[in-house]
Amino acid sequence: MAIQRDKLQNSWDVALARAAHRDRSDSLPLFAAEGSVLKPRSCRVQSSDTSCRDSDRRAKVAASPSPPDEVGCPSPDSGRVRKRIPTPETTQKGLEEKMLSIVYMGWTEEREQDSLQDRMYTPKFLALRGSSLYKFIAPPVTTWDWTRAEKTFSVYEIMCKIFKDSDLLDRRKHCFSVQSESGEDLYFSVELESDLTQWEKAFQTATFLEVERIQCKTYACVLDSHLMGLTIDFNMGFVCFDAATKAILWRYKFSQLKGSSDDGKSKIKFLFQNQDTKQIEAKELEFSNLFAVLHCIHSFFAAKVACLDPLYVGSQATASAAPTTSGTGKLKYTT
Repeated sequence: MAIQRDKLQNSWDVALARAAHRDRSDSLPLFAAEGSVLKPRSCRVQSSDTSCRDSDRRAKVAASPSPPDEVGCPSPDSGRVRKRIPTPETTQKGLEEKMLSIVYMGWTEEREQDSLQDRMYTPKFLALRGSSLYKFIAPPVTTWDWTRAEKTFSVYEIMCKIFKDSDLLDRRKHCFSVQSESGEDLYFSVELESDLTQWEKAFQTATFLEVERIQCKTYACVLDSHLMGLTIDFNMGFVCFDAATKAILWRYKFSQLKGSSDDGKSKIKFLFQNQDTKQIEAKELEFSNLFAVLHCIHSFFAAKVACLDPLYVGSQATASAAPTTSGTGKLKYTT
């Protein structure tokens, strides 16, 4: 028994050491400037084959053009930080605690998209922690387990839909879907209506806290064959600028957006109302990550609306400090 305890302790120490090494390495810039060329920093060497799991996602973020200084939205490696009121919730320590806080953990069952096994459900463990939604096969126990999730999504770049009884895909009730940044739809079910309500509130809380933390997000886009940048700013609204010169082409507040449409592939058409002429002005941009942009805009709008309710804003600190849990069985079965 003493030998087993020593092995368990050693495993725990190794997990903590790896997590600490990962945190130190994550503070390094992904790209190192060398003259006028940006060279990617090589992935860290780890004993696991998942050492380069997030390299593609980070490369996309780092490749986004940095906005003009007046916009105030820092690029991933710029080192600039938006000025905030130094309340306990907005200090660096407070933001880090929010980033790591768990607002939901619980068992769900995911509907498999298998033509041979239609309506098959498999147990999955979902967790909303900081900026991400994690999907696990089994609950995380150690720090290292959080890096072994089956899938990880940024909460502000995904969309959650609660299904009404008339929209259900089969006889199972209390279902919801998550649309990823790539447009993939994941369909989940929980046992009780109260579990579904807990999930919906937790997802809203996690999204609100993350938008509050990042304040703005910039995406690369194309306008008339020219590389541009679109910044979605919580305070300023929409700002489109030239990626090379940083010259601002146009900017609109959230309240000026009167409609939008997309082709389901890459293009979004925005309909803004000019404050002076009251005329509708159409702006069409092309993105390589259409669904991520659409979901991000939705998240910022939802957070903006939530800010109009003081009771909702005041309840977020309590909600983030007390994670909700739900879940049921772990057997695979059909309905």
